[in-house]
Amino acid sequence: MGAKDWSQDKREAIANDPDNLIAVDGPANQSKSDLGPEDWMPTDSGNPAYDCTFVARYAFVADKYELPVTPADHKAMTSTIETCEN
Repeated sequence: MGAKDWSQDKREAIANDPDNLIAVDGPANQSKSDLGPEDWMPTDSGNPAYDCTFVARYAFVADKYELPVTPADHKAMTSTIETCEN
């Protein structure tokens, strides 16, 4: 998503931002890798109850750091949010 063009300060900020860090086990971390909501959701690692929280945090961090969201990721996020309770 263009991280190679980021400043060192931006790289450090996003890498250390608690909003962007989620404690998970090794297999979940490996399955997620750098995939967005179109290609990976917590459901994939056996945690469907966390999908709504994951999508909300993904959108928050993307907005906070002005990160692009692909049309496919946006569609997946919208589909997920429509299933969430208010």
